[in-house]
Amino acid sequence: MLDELKAYLDENFPDDRAVAADLTAEWASDEEYEWLHQFNRRLAKDGWLIPHWPTEWGGRGLTDVDQMLIREELAYRRIPLVNVNGLDMLAPILLRFGTEEQKQRHLPGIASVDTMWCQGFSEPEAGSDLTSLRTTAVRNGDHYVVNGSKVWTGHAMRSTWMILLCRTGEGSTGSRGLSLLLVDMANTPGVEMTPTVAMTGAVTFCQEFFVDAKVPVENIVGAENEGWAASRALLEHERGGPGVAAKLRRMLDDLLDLVGEAPNGVSDADVVRLGGLIEKVEGARAMAYEMAEARSHAEMSPHMPSVFKLFSSALGVELSEIGVDLLGLDAPAHRPDVGSWTHWEDYLYSFLMPIAGGSNEIQHEIIASSFLGVGRK
Repeated sequence: MLDELKAYLDENFPDDRAVAADLTAEWASDEEYEWLHQFNRRLAKDGWLIPHWPTEWGGRGLTDVDQMLIREELAYRRIPLVNVNGLDMLAPILLRFGTEEQKQRHLPGIASVDTMWCQGFSEPEAGSDLTSLRTTAVRNGDHYVVNGSKVWTGHAMRSTWMILLCRTGEGSTGSRGLSLLLVDMANTPGVEMTPTVAMTGAVTFCQEFFVDAKVPVENIVGAENEGWAASRALLEHERGGPGVAAKLRRMLDDLLDLVGEAPNGVSDADVVRLGGLIEKVEGARAMAYEMAEARSHAEMSPHMPSVFKLFSSALGVELSEIGVDLLGLDAPAHRPDVGSWTHWEDYLYSFLMPIAGGSNEIQHEIIASSFLGVGRK
């Protein structure tokens, strides 16, 4: 399988299309995004995006470990996936919690990379601590009336649908009374989107405002007021992404290639540092495969994705920092021989790693409560 995939990518993915490690396709320029979108559609058509899905929904019936092998190859080549929110986060939730009608309506568009999804979780006063969110959805007959705001919504600038976490239980607090709604962003009156420009110059996030936006009742995922379980499962998929460890391995290998180009040479301390990073990267890969194996047997412990997220995000930051250290003042101007990415871009995007998918502080709380049995005071 891997030999087939490698030959396929050698033939169809030009090296000069490789991107910065943490750049998502949706953050690319319009021209680059369109090329990547078409390439992802081809990957989907040729059976390389959802091999672990059941065959009845267009998959190949392979395991999560098989998917890990495929995603590692894609990530190592710095190939960004289009619609990762749909493929890796919403789809598993629909397969587990969704109705038959929801699966039939949404899974084909996700599988073909034709319907783009974003994730409406964070709010201006509820970031990683999602249980303090205030966006409400009040049922009125056959629809919910949504009011509130979401912020730091990745991929929203290219999306037409949103996975919205909101409060349906009147007067509820904490994780009680939350629900997941599927919102047609392109065709729902009362929804306004404002782009946010990042320090890289790209539009990476958006803020959305909901004013009496009507969402059909049939768009709720799972039971009303019981959306916290589904949202936690969704976030576990985000924190334990199948290509993360391979992306780190590629960053490391690019650093090792950079050693010979460092303008001031490489100190003994940097050699020791790089040696330690090799050990850490391989540790991250071992953790990723352990999670894939556990997911294949429905044995995923709730703290495992948080442990992996903590370890991998810190490692990503360290890898990007040493690249800039080696290049010194030449970092912003340096261009690798292959690809459209730079070590400087890797460094800028690395600031997202400890925050995306829930801040590292929140991951510590999850580990404390779900593994150590230590609750909040």
